Amino acid sequence: MEVNTELQPVISQKAITAVRGATRLEVEFEMNKRGFKRVKQDNYIHLNLQILVEDLHDENVLVDSDGDLLIFDPVIYLT
Repeated sequence: MEVNTELQPVISQKAITAVRGATRLEVEFEMNKRGFKRVKQDNYIHLNLQILVEDLHDENVLVDSDGDLLIFDPVIYLT
């Protein structure tokens, strides 16, 4: 976020509350539903849309009280 014309990292987000971290299987299931396939470790690719999403490890994906996945800090590339 921008603070006094400088970019600063966001280290807390009170508007988003999670009940737990997501498992790799939960992340893979959700990404598969959206047309992505796991290509290695915690990286997913969508061949039709030519999108690569990296870094979806357990510390970057949380689950909210509705069971929805909350993804933080992914690295996204257009391939």
